[in-house]
Amino acid sequence: MTDQEETPWVIVDDPMEDVIVGNRSGLKLLSKAIDEALENGESDFSQYLEDTSVSNIIISSKRDFLESVPQYQATLKDKVFGALTFTWFVILPFVAIGLIAYLVLQWSDLNQP
Repeated sequence: MTDQEETPWVIVDDPMEDVIVGNRSGLKLLSKAIDEALENGESDFSQYLEDTSVSNIIISSKRDFLESVPQYQATLKDKVFGALTFTWFVILPFVAIGLIAYLVLQWSDLNQP
C-alpha cells in the first residue's frame, strides 16, 4: 500500500515524546486545518480526520490558555491521604523499631538470674 492509498493519521503529544507524528496525507490535512484556524480563529479537526487525538485547533494567547487550564488544588481528601501515607511509611517504622528494641530489652531483663 502506498502513502497515497493509506488512511491519513496524526498523533499529537505521543506519551514518549512531545512530537507530532503522522503520514504525509495526515500531516497535509493537519496543515489545512491549521490554515483554517489561522483564518477563522479555530478549526474542527475532526472533520478532516477521524483517527487522531486532536479534536480542535484553536488560536489563543498564552495567558488565556493558561487561565483556562484548571489548576490542581489539593482537597481535604488528598491532604488526609497524604498524612496517612506519611504516617504509615515514615513514622510507624520508627515506632515499630522502638517497640521491638523495648521488648528485646525487657525480655533480656526477665531472663537474667
